[in-house]
Amino acid sequence: MEADFHSIFTLNDLRDDDEAVATALLQSCRRQNARQAIALCQLGDRVVITLHPASQPPADLRFVHLHTPDLDTMLACLHERWMGGYEPVGMVSDQDEEGIFHGFLLVQKAQDESL
Repeated sequence: MEADFHSIFTLNDLRDDDEAVATALLQSCRRQNARQAIALCQLGDRVVITLHPASQPPADLRFVHLHTPDLDTMLACLHERWMGGYEPVGMVSDQDEEGIFHGFLLVQKAQDESL
């Protein structure tokens, strides 16, 4: 049995370039031993993403940057992503030096199994 792999980033990494972080995670998932993101945890300014062995990597993996910290916005975003075939993995959040909210929702889309 293959062990889970943990990728560690910081909230600053996400604020600076969440697309680069998502690209790095997707590349990790697409290595010889395929993996999928199964958990997103936050400890202070550190973000840990758990990648679990899988039969195939996700077709896509990305962060959705939320600027509004309310439940209605998050639920609308989850529904919109679900309609696009994405499943949520987890979310981390923080406020920057100016007090602006930054939420990062990690979502992934499974490979089309009919191909």
